[in-house]
Amino acid sequence: MSQEIIDFSTQHNDKRSEHFGWHYLADCELILNNCLKSLELYKKSLALAEALGDKVEIGCEVQGVAMSLAGLGKNELAVRLAAAVSTEWDTIGVDIQVQFWNALLNRYIGAAKQSLEDADLEREWNQGRSLPFDEAVALALDQ
Repeated sequence: MSQEIIDFSTQHNDKRSEHFGWHYLADCELILNNCLKSLELYKKSLALAEALGDKVEIGCEVQGVAMSLAGLGKNELAVRLAAAVSTEWDTIGVDIQVQFWNALLNRYIGAAKQSLEDADLEREWNQGRSLPFDEAVALALDQ
């Protein structure tokens, strides 16, 4: 069904719906712990969200990339990206609370945080908090 949505959206130049289709597929892969596949899919969705200029959706996709990276053992980078999103959302006044998304964040980013020594966690979190958001997006797309 999602592929049909993506195909239809592409044919009709509906980037927002196409973005949501890729995001949904990425969520499914992440839930199944297929983190290499979810990384690929979140990056597709991120590129579309960036083209739309939607900072909330861009943030969600960067979080998706971060969770995928955490699932692949790239914990420092995952924490840095998660911190960058946290800072951006603080700046624009966003606080998204979706139960399944929070559970995924806890599962992946929470585990990434726990895997790091306190000093390393603090360093990566602070680096992410000071990272300009456009640089965080570029970093996420580069993975």
